[in-house]
Amino acid sequence: MKGLLVKDLRLLLSQSRFYIILLIVLFVSGTSTQATFVSGYIAVVFPMFAVSTISYDEYDNGNAFLFTLPFSRKEYVLAKYIFGLLLCVFGNILGT
Repeated sequence: MKGLLVKDLRLLLSQSRFYIILLIVLFVSGTSTQATFVSGYIAVVFPMFAVSTISYDEYDNGNAFLFTLPFSRKEYVLAKYIFGLLLCVFGNILGT
């Protein structure tokens, strides 16, 4: 399970263009008087990262390779839930 979480984290770190856009949006919106937008935006965008890792796993028959490794489908789903929960908690902490 630790390997799946590390894989998802490395997958997210490889999306550098999106992080640049995210920082620009946060900087522009952070200079305004509406601080609620920034916290709400972060709380919505970070869980979407977890959903995007599922589509990256499906890309180019990646699931067929992943499921040849020694873990079950239940462990894969559990790792995705844990990763999504970690991103939600981190996003909410960062947003507040």
